[in-house]
Amino acid sequence: ALLKLNYKVNFSKVVIDEDEDLTAIVEGDAGTLDSDGFGRLVEGVADAAKRADAVMNNEVNDLSAGVGQSSGAARGGMSKTELIKGGPVLYSDASLWTKQKPDGASEPGVNKLQFLHSSGQVWAMVISEPTQLPIESMRDFFLQKLKTSDAKARATRAGVKTINGLQMAWEEVEFRLSGLPVVYRAYFYSDSNGSHQIVGWTTRELISKYRKTIDDFLSGFVVE
Repeated sequence: ALLKLNYKVNFSKVVIDEDEDLTAIVEGDAGTLDSDGFGRLVEGVADAAKRADAVMNNEVNDLSAGVGQSSGAARGGMSKTELIKGGPVLYSDASLWTKQKPDGASEPGVNKLQFLHSSGQVWAMVISEPTQLPIESMRDFFLQKLKTSDAKARATRAGVKTINGLQMAWEEVEFRLSGLPVVYRAYFYSDSNGSHQIVGWTTRELISKYRKTIDDFLSGFVVE
């Protein structure tokens, strides 16, 4: 289980040192590392340590709950939710993220989960459906759907990256929600089990502060 964890975590690794202690480590180039980069390394080590603790306490291998249902708070406050039968799962920190009733009407075959961050300033939603789709097409459709509500909605950043061993398309979109300028940070993943959108958002003035918070939420999206 620890070897699988090492494959999933980004930048950090879990090792056994010379004293046979379990240790989370990270390596970086001191010559090019800035303060933001150093902060990300520290957060990466903390995340790896938290997940290793969960593995050692057999929390990561809990039996899957029903689709869209949490298996309950794990040691360290991590809660596991199965998104689609046989597909990826979501680990979320119950001390930071509270489940809410999703906005909008439910659609047949589509599973929606919505969360509010403890700051009260950031929201996240996971939308899963049992259909495989090209991730770039998912990204394009997401923007076009927002444009039906705000013709001036625009993607300010976009790309494809590998997270927890999964290739995902992503984009950051500026949008006016009921007149309020917000920024959506959205990731898209698809495999033979289905397609998933993981979207976090906050106001435009707060996105720099909470961009990492949204990415930390995303880091709980894994295939086991």
